[in-house]
Amino acid sequence: MRLIQKIKISFIRRKYNSHPFSFGDILHKPQRLLVALPSSPKLSMMCGDIITYFKDIFDIDELKFAFKNIPAGELLEFIQGYEVYVPNADQPSQHGLPNAGFLAKVVQFNPQVAIDLEPTRDPFNSIVLLESGAPARLGLDRGFGLPFYNLEIRPQLTGAFKEHCDDMYEFLIGFLNWNTPVAFEPAPEV
Repeated sequence: MRLIQKIKISFIRRKYNSHPFSFGDILHKPQRLLVALPSSPKLSMMCGDIITYFKDIFDIDELKFAFKNIPAGELLEFIQGYEVYVPNADQPSQHGLPNAGFLAKVVQFNPQVAIDLEPTRDPFNSIVLLESGAPARLGLDRGFGLPFYNLEIRPQLTGAFKEHCDDMYEFLIGFLNWNTPVAFEPAPEV
């Protein structure tokens, strides 16, 4: 990361205070979900399955996407029909960070849950999630921690991006169903 990015990130980090809340309460009721897609269009194209999983496990009232850079003329199949927040070309991001106009659109959505699918240590999506105002901010473990994310999921370190998404799905399913009784059949007597 460049020095200017590091300085801006440290100021943003100091600006926010974390406060405790119940993930269960937030994740078990209908919500507005913001998904920040990876900055790489190639990786973003692989997100279709995890987005389908999110639709299955969350009770979603509204789903919107944030994307650092959509390739010209291309719209990913799984986001067709949804609103996508993209920085305006006439308002470039500053030092690789989101600009104020872009963040204002995201804040206006006011999501309850924001999920970052960026697998690299790029602060763009981290700042989008923090500034969104979402109480539940989830992402893959990349070292930004609080206050950017209040839940980071550490995937298997050797896995590919698709496996990281699968790890996130499995974690969320387990987390959301932790109190569901599991029926065990007794072992047959010998």
